[in-house]
Amino acid sequence: MATTKHRFNELSWPQLGLLIGGDGLVFIIFALLGRSSHGLSAEQPLLAAVRVAWPFFVGWLLVAPWTGVLRQHPPLRMIGLSLGTWLVALPVGLLLRWFQLGRSSPFSFALVTFLTVAALLIIWRGGLQLVDDETDDIINNATEPAGKRGRCPPVSLITREHETRCSFILPDSDSAARSGMIHLSHPNCQLKR
Repeated sequence: MATTKHRFNELSWPQLGLLIGGDGLVFIIFALLGRSSHGLSAEQPLLAAVRVAWPFFVGWLLVAPWTGVLRQHPPLRMIGLSLGTWLVALPVGLLLRWFQLGRSSPFSFALVTFLTVAALLIIWRGGLQLVDDETDDIINNATEPAGKRGRCPPVSLITREHETRCSFILPDSDSAARSGMIHLSHPNCQLKR
């Protein structure tokens, strides 16, 4: 049976920027939703939302590197890590908010904040990982011969900056490759035993 090595957990700088930018957008959307649900209007609603969101986003950024949430994971693992990270980052954000406002926040605010941001993080991070996994499947299917789709062993394409390689780990015989079960169309593909 053929097995493949899964993609790297590390994100490229553009991927990391996209992930953190999306996280920041989650916190701004949370603040915009909260302000609109309370009927608060400001001359600069985006600036007001940033003022509300920044303590929580900074708390998130302080905790995230330590929990592994800034790496690639399967969708369910990413959702679990994101929720765990948010559970730890929320008190940090509430503390920063306390310094910002000079008063503590009621428990009901903390609970609604946790639930709202958790839902938004599930949508953002889970959705991003699902799209990423679908993209991997599309790339993997493109490397299979037309008549063999669905029967070939999965291909692991690892892209890091401008380097792409794929690898297969096969049993001792390369009869699978000779029989046409595997199509090595990329110049950097290698058979590994």
